[in-house]
Amino acid sequence: MSDPARLADSIPSGFVDPRLGGFAGDLGPILRQDREGQVVSGFLVDARHCNPSGDCHGGWLSTFADVTMVRMARFGQAGMGQSGEGRWVTTALSLDFLRPVLVGDWVESDCLRLPAGARSCAVQGVARVRGGVVLRMNAAFRQIG
Repeated sequence: MSDPARLADSIPSGFVDPRLGGFAGDLGPILRQDREGQVVSGFLVDARHCNPSGDCHGGWLSTFADVTMVRMARFGQAGMGQSGEGRWVTTALSLDFLRPVLVGDWVESDCLRLPAGARSCAVQGVARVRGGVVLRMNAAFRQIG
């Protein structure tokens, strides 16, 4: 595993750890920063996120995409402010892996919420490393409960 102190210095200021549980929490953290009209997620690639080739595993990038887009689905819900209410479930997820992501890379999301109905929405976005797009993301969500 990489040196945690060195990696922590690579995290941009303003990001907080919401302490996710379950699978994402075990391999996280996936940090969060609320900005004007948007929630941004980011993570620092560590060796535990990588496949045997040394690249960030597509399964972990998929988890990151799902977490960051559901955050945006909840964040942008009309009348719900930054937290939303109820539970949102992923009904569709599509990803395009555009280039390798390596240990030490800071991966940051940029998403847009597209309303689809009273209890559903779509989110599209990208994940970037050093300004370059590494992942294209599209998902649909439905609110339950």
